[in-house]
Amino acid sequence: MSRRTSIVNLSLAGARVTAPCRDAIFAAADRVGVGVSEFCIRAAAEKLIEDGAEIPGVFEPGDVGGIR
Repeated sequence: MSRRTSIVNLSLAGARVTAPCRDAIFAAADRVGVGVSEFCIRAAAEKLIEDGAEIPGVFEPGDVGGIR
């Protein structure tokens, strides 16, 4: 990475889901041993990378895609 990447907060305070969806997210995060926030950020990163986005400075090699 040749240029410095800023670290910023990601606020999802307004995010709302159904109780079963929330329960599934918590259970999935627990199964892989990560926090809910990390699980959701990794899931979003997987989708972004599949769509061709580059996300410099966020994950180590092997982080994304290995959560399943």
